[in-house]
Amino acid sequence: MKPWLAGCLLAATVAPFSGAVPADGAGKAPEPRWSCAWPDPATGAPLAIPFSADALVVIRPGHTATLECLGEGGRPARFCVLPDTDAGQAAAPSDGWMARLAVRMPAEGQPVLRRMRLEFQDHPARPVTVWFLPPVDARAGADGFGMLRAGGLEIGQYRSPSASGTPKVKNNPADYRPPALFMVMPPEAMEAELAPGFRLGDWVVPSEGSGARHTRAAPVNYRLWQSVGTVRRALAARGVAPGALRIISGYRAPAYNRGAGSGWYGRHAYGDAVDFYLDTRGDGRTGDLDGDGRVDRRDALWTIGLLEELMADGHIPTGGLGAYTFTGGKRVTWHYDQRGHRATWGFHTDAAGKRTEFSWQSRRFAELDRREEREARERARQEGRPYSPPRREPLP
Repeated sequence: MKPWLAGCLLAATVAPFSGAVPADGAGKAPEPRWSCAWPDPATGAPLAIPFSADALVVIRPGHTATLECLGEGGRPARFCVLPDTDAGQAAAPSDGWMARLAVRMPAEGQPVLRRMRLEFQDHPARPVTVWFLPPVDARAGADGFGMLRAGGLEIGQYRSPSASGTPKVKNNPADYRPPALFMVMPPEAMEAELAPGFRLGDWVVPSEGSGARHTRAAPVNYRLWQSVGTVRRALAARGVAPGALRIISGYRAPAYNRGAGSGWYGRHAYGDAVDFYLDTRGDGRTGDLDGDGRVDRRDALWTIGLLEELMADGHIPTGGLGAYTFTGGKRVTWHYDQRGHRATWGFHTDAAGKRTEFSWQSRRFAELDRREEREARERARQEGRPYSPPRREPLP
């Protein structure tokens, strides 16, 4: 046995920790136990991602990422790589502990597994499994659209925004480029976290009925994954248990997305959208969020108000916000995406399946809404058709 592994093994006997901590709906979600910094594989910008359990770290093939981590309360972390994995280190201290962990992703791009223990100042060691996944660049036609391929996989067809009849799509072409970076998701890594309480397995949600995932390739989007954590923390600050946020849908490949009722430009296919509900009672339904004793549209708008505040203050990127309500006790659900420009919609579905629209009076984007209404009225005038402004309901 290498001498530095002996120190690691000795530390492994201290305070065993199971790793994954499940959220329990109305109870507490896993709290962040440690955070790590490394470059975003898509942009190269520095990341600082919190984790509460086993983690997912994406590194480009042939690149080296140096992880520097902090524990609870900002305590500095030391790493100890367990002997059943490749250390990925040229050398290590005699006691087996390292202040930084340098991991080089093989050029062939195979996933790398590291089982490690993290020791924080004045805190017992904890075992953590970290999946280091390699992304692959996606390529489409000469104009950047058409059939998108990533590695040896066909992802699906992406249309040019110039073909859209929707002004917001046609006028924002940069927001409708296909995802550039994909990863193949190992089945055994589905419990690894993208953010506290948000697992890799939540990113591509299993199909209802079969329980199978429709694709094993998905875009890399740390910006969105971080935003889910931001929303979770903001809800907690308003008294909603972090574990209440349940992901209904994340990434959907283009054909699957259209089969789910979305159009060619639906944001789930771009890898920057999530649908969710807030199960505050642990019964699989949305709870009473505004405290009026009912679960209805006011609860949908309560959450919309919070999301708009986060967006207006720059805590989450600008994008689309949707709210859905149902007659008959079904869930109230929400959509958030990062398309880069503002879009809003609300739909209510009654017991007979009939869908009606609703809108809200924004507290933070009221002037933008008024400007868009003026533009819509002018388009209607030029086209010789009547225009009726939407009836906007006040936010709670």
